[in-house]
Amino acid sequence: DVVEMICKKSEQLSQGVWIITDLRDEVIDRIDSQVESRQQLPISYQNSDQNKVRCLRRLLEINSNKLKIRSGKFHLKTCISEQYGYLGSCNLTPGSLNRNLESGMIWRNTPLHSQLIQTFGHFWDNHTQDDIIGSDNVLTLRCIPRPSQPQIISNSQLLNPRQYYQDLLNELGEFRGNIVIISRSFRPTPELRELLKLSKTQVYIDSQMNSQDADFTIKSINYCHAKITLLQGKLAYVGGINFNFYRRSFDLHDLMYKTTDLQEIKEILNSLTNQEN
Repeated sequence: DVVEMICKKSEQLSQGVWIITDLRDEVIDRIDSQVESRQQLPISYQNSDQNKVRCLRRLLEINSNKLKIRSGKFHLKTCISEQYGYLGSCNLTPGSLNRNLESGMIWRNTPLHSQLIQTFGHFWDNHTQDDIIGSDNVLTLRCIPRPSQPQIISNSQLLNPRQYYQDLLNELGEFRGNIVIISRSFRPTPELRELLKLSKTQVYIDSQMNSQDADFTIKSINYCHAKITLLQGKLAYVGGINFNFYRRSFDLHDLMYKTTDLQEIKEILNSLTNQEN
């Protein structure tokens, strides 16, 4: 249903619809009918993959001037129109839309809305790797020339993984209070771990993840996919980046929104309390 809405919208808008996603090799292998699957997928994933096949091929049927798709190392979850901008943890999948605990921010005609549009354009021009083209049930990835000196974009409220990590270190170095971390999984670096231990830190992760940690009390939540870090009374981060900090995570293109607005922080905390109840 979402795909059909995207197709319809692409025909209505003068600039069409632009999609950035991550079609890694194993995903392409499973979708492209000309490539044999390297391994048998678990049954639990097969229905989902068949749905991905139908949805992607339907998108590729649309006039390429009206619906453009590019691929790259993206973990970003954002939907932007002329009226609204969403940034958060929610994928366009049945699990995220119907089942998971997700989080996100929505802006309408605000400076953050405009900055999100600008940031999407930066990712599209500088960090996508391939155009996705479909014909006769075959997917083609056409390599996009990368700029030799990519534009540098900096925003104090929209942070990429490296910026988010460094900002966390800086803020935690001066903070002593209540911290709430909600993430699908929890893997702090040793440096972050020591700083978190100086405060009262509550950690919530997905029930399918390993929840044993000698330094913290970690609670499990079924189908937890939200990503929130809250330093109560000071600031909050909301977006798509898990509380996992290792080399590969820094290579992904993703965003966290940082707010020091006390009213926004209060609303985020209230929404978490309501969810818990």
